[in-house]
Amino acid sequence: IVSAALQSLARRLGEQQPGRKALILVSEGFRPPQPRAIVYAANRGGVALYAVDPNPDAADDESMMRSIAEQTGGHASVNEAEIAPAFAQAIADLDHYFVVSFARSGPADGRFH
Repeated sequence: IVSAALQSLARRLGEQQPGRKALILVSEGFRPPQPRAIVYAANRGGVALYAVDPNPDAADDESMMRSIAEQTGGHASVNEAEIAPAFAQAIADLDHYFVVSFARSGPADGRFH
C-alpha cells in the first residue's frame, strides 16, 4: 500500500506546475516490492524523495530508503533522532534548484540555428 501511495503521490505532484518537487517519507523502515516503480514515477514527475527514519537503531531497510532517495535526487536521513536537519536539507535543495529551457519563436523548420 505504501509503495502504491508513493507512486500516486509522485505522479500527482508531477502534474502540478513545472519545477522540482519534494516528497518527504517519514518511516521506521520501508522495503517496497518494486522500488524501481517508485523511482520511475518520481523521476518522471520531477519529484525528489527525502527519506527520514527517526529510529536511532539500525534497520535492514536502511539501504533501500537511501537508494530510493539518491536515485530520485533526494536525500536520506536515517537513524537520526533529530529530524529538523532533514527538512532543512529538502528546503535548501529546492531553493538551489533551477531549470533552464528555451522555446523558439519561429516555425519549426528542422534546421539548427
